[in-house]
Amino acid sequence: MSWASSRLEFKHTPLLHALSAEALRKLHEMDSMNVSNTAWALAKRGLYDEPFREAIASAALPLLRAAGPQELVNTAWSFSALAIAHDPLFTSIASSAIPQMAQFAKQHISNTSWAMALLEYLFPPLM
Repeated sequence: MSWASSRLEFKHTPLLHALSAEALRKLHEMDSMNVSNTAWALAKRGLYDEPFREAIASAALPLLRAAGPQELVNTAWSFSALAIAHDPLFTSIASSAIPQMAQFAKQHISNTSWAMALLEYLFPPLM
């Protein structure tokens, strides 16, 4: 539902807040794809909800080691798009990306680079 609502041409704020509240209740049930897609969708619609963002970051941290390139990129993009610097999250994304770099498509590389550059995040092993 979060992903589908991000595709809408209008911003329905009550729906976005309802989705955010429900996602908060269900974060503990989500895998890395669910967490990254939810973060991406709500960022795409411009929902800046600090408690939700902090909860998403906390939920994502233990899942990132098993996350694939798309989940890593979506999570990085969603925080960067709203200019939210979360050092532990970005450190974990960068650390998880390094061993998978051979599986990153060109778009994954450019989107991850954009997300890191936008927040001026430097992770020397990724450079």
